[in-house]
Amino acid sequence: MFDYWKTVQTDVIGYMLAGFNAKDAYIRPDGKIALVTRSSYTSPWVHAKVSGNRNCARYQMIYHSVFRFIHSRCLNCWKVVARPRNLTELFEVLQYQKELRRASKCGIETRGFVCGNYGSYWYNDSKEEGLDIKDVVKKDFPTIPVILKRGCTEFEMAYGPSDCWGQTKQAQELEKFLDATLMEVGWDGTPKKMSSQNSPHYVIEHTKRNWVEFAYDRGDQTYKNYTNGQIITAPVLTYEREVENGCQVTNLIQLS
Repeated sequence: MFDYWKTVQTDVIGYMLAGFNAKDAYIRPDGKIALVTRSSYTSPWVHAKVSGNRNCARYQMIYHSVFRFIHSRCLNCWKVVARPRNLTELFEVLQYQKELRRASKCGIETRGFVCGNYGSYWYNDSKEEGLDIKDVVKKDFPTIPVILKRGCTEFEMAYGPSDCWGQTKQAQELEKFLDATLMEVGWDGTPKKMSSQNSPHYVIEHTKRNWVEFAYDRGDQTYKNYTNGQIITAPVLTYEREVENGCQVTNLIQLS
């Protein structure tokens, strides 16, 4: 017998109707749902090494944001998080991540619910592995705050403390169905597999430019290390009241 309430909870068409209408998803002749993927050029992150076994975009945008549950892969994701205090430290940590050759990224924090201007992340598959990497990072960067957390901050905001996370039987069944039904495709409909390849170099250079302008916006003077000491925008003219002591006071002050 048809179960209306069960269908309401698992109706993939109903939940993803906005995506279908926006042409971001469509049903293939083989019954699979194709998710049209785009190369990002607005990401605030530079990956030192891309994790080829995590489909974070799908887990965030579909499983969490649409169906409101945490994918089992995310339940086993442990992140070491460092908070560089300025732009110079951010670039230093990025170079360090490249040398460490583990799945990791650096970037500016544009999310309003994250406290801090910069973030550096290392991805691990167990709590024990995460604790080991945390110790290594803290040893090499003793003055930068470093923590270990489970999964994404968005999950903790939605589902509570991460030590209470889990999956219901319904979520397990829905995950299995979605994993088997969803697939990423390019603009031409060609299936796309998860890749360990980083963004093109010109996208990375654009992102780093945004880092410098972000640092300038936040008053982080270390941005000058990447502009040959020059300020990004011309200083404004400022004025002060003349003092009556017979001395000439200039009304032009250069801000450096």
